[in-house]
Amino acid sequence: MSIFLIPWKNIEDSLEFRVFVYITICVQKWLNTYHYTDKITDDLEKALTHFQNNFVNQFEHMNYSADLYLIEDLKQMQLIEVNPWGNSGPGLFTYDELNMYINTEFTYWKILEPKVKKRVDGDLEN
Repeated sequence: MSIFLIPWKNIEDSLEFRVFVYITICVQKWLNTYHYTDKITDDLEKALTHFQNNFVNQFEHMNYSADLYLIEDLKQMQLIEVNPWGNSGPGLFTYDELNMYINTEFTYWKILEPKVKKRVDGDLEN
């Protein structure tokens, strides 16, 4: 077994993603709300295509998650780590949801709307 230690660098949380390979993607810090411009979503799509062609299609395992960082100006993903299936937090999903879509051609999306709080009689209500 080999252990590789790589110097850590500060990264923008909104550009770090967890990919459940062949199933879905979500932001790594999924409790936060991020707003993405059309340019960032286009860059993300191009970077994921590059990642698919240059890593996923070459990797020998089918079911795993990978933490990735979007390098915007290069439109590429930097691999942070690869996790065996079930050994990482499922992010916006549950593993039951993810398991339903393994080996299907369906891409599963979950969109969360930010909670809007309004005042009711001086108290905040969800």
